[in-house]
Amino acid sequence: MRLNYKLKDGRHISFFECNVLSADAGKDQYFKEKKIQVSFNDSTSDCNEKKTFVMLRKDVENGNYYFVICGQKIYVSNYEYLEIEDLIKKIQDGEYISLDIFTASLIKNADKVAFIEQRWVPDMIFPFLGVRSYSGEYKFKNVICVPIEDIYVKEHWSYKIETVPVNEDEKLIYGKENYDISDYFSAILTGYVKVIPKSDIDKYDFSQEKPFTRKRKKD
Repeated sequence: MRLNYKLKDGRHISFFECNVLSADAGKDQYFKEKKIQVSFNDSTSDCNEKKTFVMLRKDVENGNYYFVICGQKIYVSNYEYLEIEDLIKKIQDGEYISLDIFTASLIKNADKVAFIEQRWVPDMIFPFLGVRSYSGEYKFKNVICVPIEDIYVKEHWSYKIETVPVNEDEKLIYGKENYDISDYFSAILTGYVKVIPKSDIDKYDFSQEKPFTRKRKKD
């Protein structure tokens, strides 16, 4: 995932995060100061971008990482992102959103976001064993889920994200699921997953909804 920043002169810069977020959150004691390659982008295109190297340093006062470029001190945590309401509106309006900005927005708003996922309905569950069996009917149900930091902490959501139903009964039925972030983003863009503000969870009630069948994808 690229972290993107806007300079005072209006130019945008970015760099590949490479676990810097984890270090910035104080979760990587082995991370040391290093040089990172920064790209200057005047548009959303990577064509003809200019690249340079800057030193990533740790602020002794607050423990956060930063770098200095074009006379500006930029903290790693001050990357560009969208508020959840803005992210949802852009998705609904079909506006372009990069996977990087989408992921950055989830990380920044981890405690404010929820999803309506189409979860595959199991025929039988053994919740204490974490085992579920499924038929070939491909019956699905809308389930409200939230992202969790279990196997994948939010600083690593650029690779995989894990979600769980908010309803306790549905937790037993459907359990945790993890997804490649690019696949999850595609599911959102194609309508299989819907992003909602976590504060709006109570507005949705799928308890009386009957499972629906989805066609099996051709192999």
